[in-house]
Amino acid sequence: MNKFNRSMEKLKFAVIIVVGIVFLAMGLQQKSNQTKKSIDILDSSFDFSTIEEGDHVKIDVDFIMYDAVVYTEDGKEKSRIYCLPHLTENDDGYFMDGFIGVRANSSEQYDVLDSIADDSRAWWNDETDSMPKPTDTYKVDGVVKKLNKEELKYFNEYVEKNCGSDKYAVPYVIVPNNGADNVAIILGAVLMVIGGAFLISTIVSDKKRMEAEMRHEEGYEDALM
Repeated sequence: MNKFNRSMEKLKFAVIIVVGIVFLAMGLQQKSNQTKKSIDILDSSFDFSTIEEGDHVKIDVDFIMYDAVVYTEDGKEKSRIYCLPHLTENDDGYFMDGFIGVRANSSEQYDVLDSIADDSRAWWNDETDSMPKPTDTYKVDGVVKKLNKEELKYFNEYVEKNCGSDKYAVPYVIVPNNGADNVAIILGAVLMVIGGAFLISTIVSDKKRMEAEMRHEEGYEDALM
């Protein structure tokens, strides 16, 4: 193997180490966010304008609107972002003064959230005030992430279409903790170990090769004397 190829080998292993560091840092950051003190954004006194990326949210959702964003791949749904309103009650009843997304990733989650959305709509549109507020809940334990440009566009369009204005929509989505932080940490550590081991092995091999070449040259010179 010539010097150029050996240099490329070292570069390849160095890149693997860097990728591992990136995954490890991402996993540790997610883990850090998840261990933050959780906030109850559904508390009637909570100010939605104070929500920040990285906040740890832990809530029981009993009132929610339908999905505002749907991701598909090869004709199959991969995930949805539901619209979660913030309800405030006064003498005239309830009103919505904040909207945030909640990500769901499985058909089981879709079924539960759709059912709560059905009950929520029926209760909200009940003009007789005889229907009790929905009691079924969906537990959300996750971290606040920023909606990307496309997600925000569809989310705001949904809120405006169904509520008349997107004034109170915040550009965030709650992403449930599904163990991705642990996966990223493990993957990052494995890549660092593999990349480091091969890089060290390549460096040691090159060193031995150089020493062997030097001994060969010294022996050749001695033979000529």
